[in-house]
Amino acid sequence: MNRISTSAITNSVTVEKNDGTFFFSNIRATIVLLVIFLHSALAYSTVSDRWWILADPQKTVMADIIAGALDIMLMSILFFIAGYFTLPSYTKCSSYQFLIKKLKNLMLPWLMSVLLLNPFLVNVIHYCNGNSNRSFLANTIVYYRNFLRVHLKIIQDRSESPFFFSHYHVWFLSLLFFFFIGFMVFRMISTRIKLRNMGAHSTGRFTTDVIALITLSSLGYFMFHAFFEDKWFVVSVVQFQISRIVPYLVFFIFGIRSYEKGWLNKISCFRFPIISLFSATGFTLMYLTFYAYVNSSKSIVLCLMFSFLRYLLCTWYLLVFLRIGQKYFCRKTKFNIILTRNSFNVYIIHLNVTILFTLIFKGEAWLAPELKMILVFTFTAFSSYLITLFYDKIRNVKYLKKA
Repeated sequence: MNRISTSAITNSVTVEKNDGTFFFSNIRATIVLLVIFLHSALAYSTVSDRWWILADPQKTVMADIIAGALDIMLMSILFFIAGYFTLPSYTKCSSYQFLIKKLKNLMLPWLMSVLLLNPFLVNVIHYCNGNSNRSFLANTIVYYRNFLRVHLKIIQDRSESPFFFSHYHVWFLSLLFFFFIGFMVFRMISTRIKLRNMGAHSTGRFTTDVIALITLSSLGYFMFHAFFEDKWFVVSVVQFQISRIVPYLVFFIFGIRSYEKGWLNKISCFRFPIISLFSATGFTLMYLTFYAYVNSSKSIVLCLMFSFLRYLLCTWYLLVFLRIGQKYFCRKTKFNIILTRNSFNVYIIHLNVTILFTLIFKGEAWLAPELKMILVFTFTAFSSYLITLFYDKIRNVKYLKKA
């Protein structure tokens, strides 16, 4: 695993050298913590029993609210941050070096996670679903075979079972890698036909692009969801939820344009970002209520309205997070440096740690599910950072001995 300072998720070498954008590192670290919270909540959700890795028998509506609210925005914001630092990363090296860097920083951790970490999750699924007749090694070998073979159904409905072959949370790394490859190809082609600098010095319209972000994300989500619902595209090297691929790509491109146009200064329109955050939270509760109604309805109009509301909220959260980070969290401290430098490795290992603590607390029926959820999140976050810090210390000792 690579340190977060070299991670391609945000290309945070740029972040750490420039205090003016250090808040991106803080936002990314916050998003990683919220991802842990999301995965901690899913075990106690009333709607995740059929497909989540490990379901606790005790349920709480609070877990539904937390999971539903966080699901709106987290990955889209990560794709935006990755997009924002794509151009400065690309311009510092050749296309070949850019490719090698992304292979090292994304695909190598992805492969190590698939080979070394995911077998634990597979075995937990088998153990908790009464399929413990096979050994750990046998389940792992079957998982590796599923990884290597070509699936007959590359479009899969995963809402019925946890036994589907999956990259689990590291699907993000491989999909992001292919986004970078697409960017690199586009950049090379545009250079050849002399479009590389077209519009580079144009200020453009920030409001127009925000409206385009919401519109394209909403329409893309609506159209793909109408045909594929929440199904996944699955091959060995890449997996993604089909209905969300357009929003992810649009947020990634919006990140690139935001860097190119210098639009961070435009978000000062949020004079009271904390109030805006609470407002977004209030509208999120309305969204979740609306979702429950739309889910039981077949109205195309309601589904379209739901899609626009979803990505209006997602964009709102993105801009508010950027403004809060820019205004309050652009300073380096010892604590947030630890958080930001290790957040990539924490993202890589956190799901195994989350499932381990969920398994530990599963038999404790005397604990309320809300308390279990908080305990799993707290222990996971703390333990994951301890593991990554210990890993870094071992790496540093080995490096000093070699030097």
